[in-house]
Amino acid sequence: MKSSMIDFVSPSWSLGNVEAFHSYRADVTKYEFVVDAYADGVVHEDHIWDALVGLDFAIEEIQWHINHPGKRMVQNFVL
Repeated sequence: MKSSMIDFVSPSWSLGNVEAFHSYRADVTKYEFVVDAYADGVVHEDHIWDALVGLDFAIEEIQWHINHPGKRMVQNFVL
């Protein structure tokens, strides 16, 4: 019998239900917004720190974003 659970799978992780997927997509949207806004000069460095800490980024990852405005880390938020 097939499980009623929906799996969204990537090579390194999976999402077990639709709610988890929607939460993930909301985080992706926040990530894209803050990275773009910082690159455009709309968001100050303090705000990118706050936003990325809220998305569970490590200090080294946040510093990388500050040093590379507008660039994305490949390992983050890729389905």
